[in-house]
Amino acid sequence: MLFIVSIHIKKTISNIGGTVELRNASTFARVLRDARIREGITQEELAKRVGKSRSWVISVESGRQQPTIGAAIAAMRALNRYLDVKVVSEESQAKTNLLLEHLGRK
Repeated sequence: MLFIVSIHIKKTISNIGGTVELRNASTFARVLRDARIREGITQEELAKRVGKSRSWVISVESGRQQPTIGAAIAAMRALNRYLDVKVVSEESQAKTNLLLEHLGRK
């Protein structure tokens, strides 16, 4: 199974918002770190909010560890964001990619 995760910014101020498609730990790491910095909180504070250790936050932010879906949801919620998780098979995703390429959209 391939997890495709979108992160939406919860705040609804005119041009603030968007979606990021996450396909690997390094992309999630960057999004998590950027969101934490934008919220102005430390790794220690995020760890407390999520119920994890600071070393967990460091491992996830560096891309060395991929969080469980539950932990990822908790971390984003602690940063005033939410996750939309879509689970698709790799075969289904490959077919979709071929179709998009054929249509010239990828």
